[in-house]
Amino acid sequence: MPITADGHQHVTYGPIQGFAKNGKVGQLPTRQVICLMGVAQGKNSKEIAQDQGIQPSTVNRTLIRAYHSLSDYSKGFVVRNAAQAVYEAMKRGIIAPLLILLALAGPMITGDELRRPNPPRMPRPVARVQARGRRREI
Repeated sequence: MPITADGHQHVTYGPIQGFAKNGKVGQLPTRQVICLMGVAQGKNSKEIAQDQGIQPSTVNRTLIRAYHSLSDYSKGFVVRNAAQAVYEAMKRGIIAPLLILLALAGPMITGDELRRPNPPRMPRPVARVQARGRRREI
């Protein structure tokens, strides 16, 4: 894993990128970051375990430790589930979707590609008027 000048490890797991540093307050160990990235992708413990070559119970314990690390007990904020953990990790900049990073790197898509195409025009129906018992084409 590449390590930056500030000592952070860049971890990529699918379309999610994470930053980990062991022993620093506010940052998570690499395994916790990887498990959180798996949860952010919508994977369950068994799928994350298969990808990482570990047991599902290890993934569950690792996620519980990550919940504890992301909780801010002094402010009364406790992470209780995976959605809160992923939100808090993204808010702190621990994990980030690569699409956001690509968007910050520079505009690669112009406004024309983002516009919705106009729907196809339908031919106007021919109106029929009935006057004095006879049909007439207009």
